[in-house]
Amino acid sequence: MTRVLGPAALAYVSLEGFRPVGAGALPVERLSAAHPDVRKLEQAAGPGDAGEAALEEVTSPVFVVRERGQVVAGAGYRVRPGRPPTSVC
Repeated sequence: MTRVLGPAALAYVSLEGFRPVGAGALPVERLSAAHPDVRKLEQAAGPGDAGEAALEEVTSPVFVVRERGQVVAGAGYRVRPGRPPTSVC
């Protein structure tokens, strides 16, 4: 039996290739991985998706988007010694 946890994307971009989003995009807020609103997002996602996202493992801030005051998306990265940052979302 195959189980699908949900859509996910893993992407890498060079510093030269990075392009910030344009005007009109939803604002992005920085929270700690331990912030209660990040924990609520993980609870709403359920243990499978939360485990797959691994937001508790990020070493960066968690970059979140809110809708009507509630965090609806989050992403971050984990720095590994001697390696460039790895995206986690």
